[in-house]
Amino acid sequence: MPKIEFFRRELGLTDAEIRRLVLANPYRVLGYSLKRCIRPNYLILRDLLGSDKNVTAAVLQSTDLIHGDVRGILLPKIKILQDYGATNDVIVKLVTTHPRALMHRASRFEESLAAMKELGVRPSSGMFPYSFGLFARLHPRKWKGRMDNFLSLGWTKEQVIEAFVRHPYCMSVSNDKVKLIWQFLAKKLRWTTDYVARSPMVLSFSYDKRILPRCTVLNLLASRGIFNRDIKTSHLVLGEKKFKEKYVTPYQDEIPEVLEAYSSVAESRVPVYK
Repeated sequence: MPKIEFFRRELGLTDAEIRRLVLANPYRVLGYSLKRCIRPNYLILRDLLGSDKNVTAAVLQSTDLIHGDVRGILLPKIKILQDYGATNDVIVKLVTTHPRALMHRASRFEESLAAMKELGVRPSSGMFPYSFGLFARLHPRKWKGRMDNFLSLGWTKEQVIEAFVRHPYCMSVSNDKVKLIWQFLAKKLRWTTDYVARSPMVLSFSYDKRILPRCTVLNLLASRGIFNRDIKTSHLVLGEKKFKEKYVTPYQDEIPEVLEAYSSVAESRVPVYK
C-alpha cells in the first residue's frame, strides 16, 4: 500500500508507530490523497523542521500534520510567531512537542500568544514552546481551576505565574496531587511557597516513587548523624543514578533500611518520613 510505504520509508516510522497513527484516525490518515495532501504536507514540514526525525516526532504528536491544511493553518501562525520574535529552534520545538496548539482552528492561538506576553514568557526562551503549548491545550476553566487550587493552598497569583514560567507542566498536575505534595513539603520539610515557586518541577515528581522514598532515606541518614543538612530541592531533582550513588549505595551495608526504604517505601517495614 503506497501510503503505508510512504510512512515507513519517507517518515521512517516503525510498523508499531504506523499502526498507532492509523488507528488514531483511520479515515483521515488513509482517506486523503498521498499525492495532493500527504506528500505536500511532508515536504512543507521537512523544510520547516529541517529533518525527517523532527517531522516524525511532530506527526506522531498530531495526525493533523499529515492530512490537515498545513499551508493554510500552520504556516500563517508560524509567521506570526516569527514576527513576534520566536527563534527557529523555538518554533521547531513547539511544532514537534505541541503541534495541536498550532493546527487546531480552535486552539486558542491568539489567546495563548497574548497570555505569553502578559505572563512575560519571552518568545526566544527555551520554555516558550512548553508554556505556549500547555496553555493552548488547557481549557480556560481548567486553567482557572488549577490557579484556584494553588491560591487555596496559600500561594499568591504572582508565585503561581513564576512557577508556570519556570516549569509550565506544574499547571498540568492534578489538583489532588499538587495538594498532596505541597502539604508534605510545607509540613514535613518546612518549605515556603516562594521556595517551591522557584523550583516548581518538584510538583511534577511522583510522591510515592520519588519524593517520599528520598526523604525517607535522608531522614534515616540524619537519624544516624550522617546527613546533617536540611533537605533541599536539589536532593529531589538529582538524577536517580547519582542520588543512589551518593545516599544509598555507600550506606546500604551499614544501614540496610536505607536500601529497603529507597526500593519500596510503600512495602517497606521502615517507618516513612515523619
